[in-house]
Order: sequence, then C-alpha cells, then structure tokens
Amino acid sequence: MSLSQSGMPSGIRRRFWILLALILCGWGVLIFRAYSIAVLHQAEYTRQGESSARLRYPLPAPRGRILDRDGVPLAWSERSFSLVRTDPAPLSNELLQELEVVLECRPPAAAPSPCIASRLKPGQVLVLDQVIRGGAPLKIVPIVERMTLADPQIQAAIGTVVERQGELFGASGIELQFDHVLRGTPGSFTVIVDRDRNWIPASWKLEQAAIPGEDVTIPRSLAELKGPIQ
Repeated sequence: MSLSQSGMPSGIRRRFWILLALILCGWGVLIFRAYSIAVLHQAEYTRQGESSARLRYPLPAPRGRILDRDGVPLAWSERSFSLVRTDPAPLSNELLQELEVVLECRPPAAAPSPCIASRLKPGQVLVLDQVIRGGAPLKIVPIVERMTLADPQIQAAIGTVVERQGELFGASGIELQFDHVLRGTPGSFTVIVDRDRNWIPASWKLEQAAIPGEDVTIPRSLAELKGPIQ
C-alpha cells in the first residue's frame, strides 16, 4: 500500500517527504565532500599535511683548516655520529642484546653519560636507525670534532673551540683570532617527521647550502711552533 492510499493524514505525509528530502540532501553533501577531499583537493591537502610535518633544521658550515706556512694541517674538523639515550631508565636486556650485535660490545644498562657509542660506522647507523624506529629510547646525533696535532705546544698555539647548535666557534688562540675566516655560513635543510619525530627516509631536502669556512695559513712552520712559546 502506498502512502497516498494509506490513512496517513496529508500533513504528516508532507512532513515525511520533507524529512526524506533533507536526509537525501545531507547524504548528497557528505558524498560530495568526500569526493572533494579524495579527488579534487587531494594534492592540496597532501601539500598542507606535508608542510605541517616538515621541519627545518640548521646545516652547520664546515670549519676551515689551520695550516702552517708549508701547508701542513695543524687543525681540522671531522664529522661522525654518536648513539645517545633519550631516557635515563636502564635499557632492557632485549635491547642490550641487539646493541651488542650491532656495536660488537655490550653497553651498560645504565650509565652516567647519555652517550652509548661514538664514531659509528655507516653500516651501524643504518641498522641502529631501524632499531630506533622500533621504539627504542635512543637517538643518533651528528658530532663535529675539532682535531689538532698531538703536540701540547701546537695545541696551545692553535687554541680551542666551543660547539653551539652543531657549529664550532673559536674560543682561544689562533682559532679565536681567525674565527671570522675559519667559520663559514650555515645553511638549512628540511625533513618530514612522523608522530614520534623520527625522520622519514628520502624526505631530506636541501633548502640552503652551507658555505664552508676558509683555510688559514699561519706564517710559522711546524718546527717553529714546536719551539718555546713566546
């Protein structure tokens, strides 16, 4: 029996059809909205989502070398990677066993220093990255070390540097005297991170290249530097 043939009053039938029309319109709006998100504006929303998850980081400039007048390197920089803890709690036995395989030695479950291992090999970095992505309370950090010849008098003349946000600054000696020449111009890069702030592979993008610092040649030879410091 149709609604027109039933005993339903005309006023109720009218409200029924109005309500049905509103429901159909609502479903139509939802379907169009879903289509708009999935098809029409997919690229825009993807770009917005990537922008919100893409972070910018500084790219330190390589510091120049210090050479004697004959071109012998007296001070230079070396980059490496270290494995550090992100949680002071002792590491689990299962994680310690994994690290023992990768690092070829068993680290202590708890230690006063957050650094677990330094000067990681490229293969170790790749394996440890997967361990970290599995939820391990660890982090791989880049380290820049300023190296000098192993001679106390040369080291005293060269001086020292301090690290600030991955960049080296002269603190004393020749390092401080020629800091404006040795220190380059930092650049920047961006990378997409997941909800745990881990970098997404292949998302690294160079934004601005770093300009390396210049080498400094001092007017003294290695032999003269080894002599008495005036």
